[in-house]
Amino acid sequence: MMTTIFIRTTYLLIITFIFSSVNPQVDKRLIGKWKLVKIVEDTLTMTPPDSVAFDLIISESTFSYYLGVNTCGFEAKTIKKTIIDTLGFGGLCTEACCDEWVWKYSTKINYTGTYELKNRQKILIISNQESDLYLKRVLK
Repeated sequence: MMTTIFIRTTYLLIITFIFSSVNPQVDKRLIGKWKLVKIVEDTLTMTPPDSVAFDLIISESTFSYYLGVNTCGFEAKTIKKTIIDTLGFGGLCTEACCDEWVWKYSTKINYTGTYELKNRQKILIISNQESDLYLKRVLK
């Protein structure tokens, strides 16, 4: 367990360091740590298990997130309430293991698209062609 936390933290730091060299603009209201609450896709609502953290961490230039086992990140900016992946291919992820083993819907996580903040900026909704992702603020 402690090894897993260390590995995740190390990957997160590496991804953040890689992307920190360029400084695209990100909406300052998004900066902080967000917990994935649910994914809504057409008539299907998917809720991640409480036993695994599917957190999104937003800084001034990057987004990094957990898919259950692996850590991903991408250089990001926001334009007109849209989150843009400036790398253009969904970011970089570690390949430690199989995220679908932890939660079979982890492949449906896509943090690019239009966004809106609700409930005094405590709820973040990211919408794209595939789904709507609902996140709640954990840390500012």
